Amino acid sequence: MTRKNTSDSREAVPFIFAVPGDFEAAVKQNEKIVKIMQVWGEEVLNFGTDRLKEDMAIPAQLAECKTPQEVMNVYTNFFQTAFRQYTEEASRLGDLYQKIGPDGDGLATMASGKPEMPQ
Repeated sequence: MTRKNTSDSREAVPFIFAVPGDFEAAVKQNEKIVKIMQVWGEEVLNFGTDRLKEDMAIPAQLAECKTPQEVMNVYTNFFQTAFRQYTEEASRLGDLYQKIGPDGDGLATMASGKPEMPQ
């Protein structure tokens, strides 16, 4: 009779041993992770939507330009605004990430279509 090799590292670890602590704690932590992903995703989606609206307005603004200087002003304003907004968004996402904390105490709440940063 052939003996089964129990030291084979390719064998699947039973789920109960893969989850440290009790099962309810693992499920609760997964709920927090999903909420974090939802808040983060909504923030990024809202930002992308707002930026896309501004991007789409540029052709109309350029069509109204009568001089090269006006064209330069449109592009300058566009890039300055975009840079400022991307910087602010990166800061918001960083703040959101920091305020989440290991226990999920700082999860943002949904208010007026945008995540609200806890104080």
